[in-house]
Amino acid sequence: MEHFRVLPTDPRMERLNDEQIEILFRYWAEYDEDAIRRAWRERAAQPKFTMEELIALGYTEEEAEDIKRAFET
Repeated sequence: MEHFRVLPTDPRMERLNDEQIEILFRYWAEYDEDAIRRAWRERAAQPKFTMEELIALGYTEEEAEDIKRAFET
């Protein structure tokens, strides 16, 4: 996010509380696009569920193995 497309006089901005303004400012001040992209790639590469969790969700053992294998590439 390079910039906001909202003016400070916009009613949406005027309704923000101090905590929301601080979050927006910190994001702007500490923005590092490369770090954000790297974090998303690492997160996407990790399996989301264990075999037991997938089976508990109703997948067969074979389906669960296929799902886990897809994340191991």
